[in-house]
Amino acid sequence: MYTLEGPTSFEEIIKKSRFIATAGPIASEQTAKEFIAAHSDGDANRNCWAWQVGQSYRASDDGSRRHSRQTDPAGD
Repeated sequence: MYTLEGPTSFEEIIKKSRFIATAGPIASEQTAKEFIAAHSDGDANRNCWAWQVGQSYRASDDGSRRHSRQTDPAGD
């Protein structure tokens, strides 16, 4: 398993679309929500995100009907 020491970003242009990935260490669901809120771009067409803390995780493809998913193995 890998743990990030601090926030990092990567940006790539594909077919005139700009994709920005930002990742950072989190310790809880609350810090994940705060990180996502701080790094979401209000001008973007979509803000997709995912996080995992231990066995709990969540992900969202920001409205994509084919890939949208919010799940937690504990059923919460």
